[in-house]
Amino acid sequence: MANKGRHNYDRYNRGSYSGSRYIYSGNAVTRKKKRGKTILIVSVVLVFLLSAAFAAFYMLNGMSLFFKGESEIGSSETTINTFIDSSEIKHISFNGEKYESRSESGESYMISYPLTNIKTIDSQIAEKVKYFEKCAVSSDARFTSYDYTTEIADNTYLSVIFRSAEYNDNKEKFGEDVFTMAFNLKKGSSLKNEDVFKKDFYSFASEYVRKYFKNNLDTKANVDNETFVSATTADELHFDQFSFNDKQCTLYFNEKKLFASGTKIYDVSISLPKIADYLKISLSGAESEKSDTSGDPYISPTIRDNLNPDKPMIALTFDDGPHYSNTERILNTLENYGSRATFFVIGQNAAAYPEILKEISDAGCQIGNHSNDHVNLTEQSDKKIKEQASLVDEAVKKATGSETTAFRPPYGSYNEKVQKILNKTPLIFWDVDTEDWELRDKKKVIDSVMKQAGDGEIILLHDIYDSTAEAAEEFIPKLIQKGYQLVTVEELLYYKNIEVNGGETYPW
Repeated sequence: MANKGRHNYDRYNRGSYSGSRYIYSGNAVTRKKKRGKTILIVSVVLVFLLSAAFAAFYMLNGMSLFFKGESEIGSSETTINTFIDSSEIKHISFNGEKYESRSESGESYMISYPLTNIKTIDSQIAEKVKYFEKCAVSSDARFTSYDYTTEIADNTYLSVIFRSAEYNDNKEKFGEDVFTMAFNLKKGSSLKNEDVFKKDFYSFASEYVRKYFKNNLDTKANVDNETFVSATTADELHFDQFSFNDKQCTLYFNEKKLFASGTKIYDVSISLPKIADYLKISLSGAESEKSDTSGDPYISPTIRDNLNPDKPMIALTFDDGPHYSNTERILNTLENYGSRATFFVIGQNAAAYPEILKEISDAGCQIGNHSNDHVNLTEQSDKKIKEQASLVDEAVKKATGSETTAFRPPYGSYNEKVQKILNKTPLIFWDVDTEDWELRDKKKVIDSVMKQAGDGEIILLHDIYDSTAEAAEEFIPKLIQKGYQLVTVEELLYYKNIEVNGGETYPW
């Protein structure tokens, strides 16, 4: 009976269990004299039978007080009870995910992991899963979940990012951590830091990461902390959790290790061209754009070099499209006047009109992410937030070859959780709300734009309305006549010398 279930029941129901144990002690210790042996034997047998009955009852029924839902064990059909609703912890496979997901479960943990069908890689992942199981069993947490994401670079290098979450007796998450693994798919081998990065990478990474946290509103007050300084020195051990894809390398940091307290995981992304000189492996995403990386920071190829930083600029932004006719109408007007804008697209519309996404991209305009179906992200689970963003990126990448480069939360609604999850691109809001969504009148929209326009402003519009497309044909040339350069958000932030970090908000 000394199994984990019995141990857990003892831990959470000390009153009744210890009561039974006290009665056992009483029978075994205090009644020694008259008919000692007989009474002792009978008492022991009775207590043993009662204990067995109680244990069987609680194993079959009592655990359901603490464990709800079902989860998989490997690929079998076996189901067990889990501590929290399995929908909150079970891996969700997104569209386009390359690998089959497997899971291992116990009374105090659930671990999801990918199956690559490459024997040498899967065996190493299996070893890591065993390590996670041992950690979960020995942890003080009531329940620990491990989930993962994967990234691939050049169809050759696989990164697996495991994230753990620890829950207490009240099903409250109180701890998080991150663990990464990297592999060469063609060789079936693992990749360590020394296989990926040159020695001078760590000096670069130290400086980059310190600058990142210094510019982060939540952490800048703590960057002089001795713990932080020590944890970000140019040492391989401080940068051993990493991943990379075709666009960027991401370094992962545990808040507690950086600042001596806290449970957050920080993802610090660096574009591949910035680290091209520090890589031992060859990545096309670094080499193909290396010639464009003069100066610091890296200048995106979509940023025009013929703009005049001394002249006023405005960034027009259009939400909720693409629209089957209005978006093209706006694009034609922009092109006629040598101008660009940013389009924050909805996933459902993006998937429906891939050819229009391609037209936006070919026109040199910026494509931003506005979620898959315009939900309030502050009301969604972590996985739903990720899904809302990833579905859009998949549609845009399929149509244009590149993912979105900015995110605008629906309704302008965000919180710290949203910032933390959507931390690979900046969160873009607006200076001017034209209220075209309410006005629905060409003349009123034109007046709204012209009265509120100013240098350095981001203007909110919607390309799903005919009245907005009609108004754009008039206010775009009017703005040009007033001396404004019409630019993308990316261009505006660059030429206004505003440093941009993923997960941070602009202009708010």
